[in-house]
Amino acid sequence: VASLLFVPGTVSLGNWGYPGAFVINALSTATLLLPAPGIALIISMANELNPIGLGVASGLGGAIGSLTAYWAGAQGRQALEGKRFYGFMLSYMERFGGAALFLFSALAILPGDIASVVAGATRYPLKRYMLYVGAGNVVKMVLILYVMTKYFGWAADWLGRFM
Repeated sequence: VASLLFVPGTVSLGNWGYPGAFVINALSTATLLLPAPGIALIISMANELNPIGLGVASGLGGAIGSLTAYWAGAQGRQALEGKRFYGFMLSYMERFGGAALFLFSALAILPGDIASVVAGATRYPLKRYMLYVGAGNVVKMVLILYVMTKYFGWAADWLGRFM
């Protein structure tokens, strides 16, 4: 609901170029479980800006926005401690945490919020969390924007008319 209320203000951030893409994606990924329309705004910017630079800026913004899911997991940790499932999550994050965070962030079809909540709940180190989530988000955004401008330039033009 908040993202829809702030769409007019968020659309004007598109005029800021790369910093605008950073802020737009940070705001749109700060929502938990429900997607916000930030990617459509960023795709509409891709025809006028370098898609690789735009992907890096928006990917880093997405990593900052995902901290809300990490924080939510950290807040719910006490409710999970001592449970059998918590031990499983803890051992999983110790063994595969970096790869899981990278994949859940890089693949648009996986819900990255789930991995971020688990990372927060298991106290996964914040610096490593940001490294893997940031890298995954940058890869995802660069690929999406590159493919959209290279093969579907009409889609970015079409979105730009409505934004």
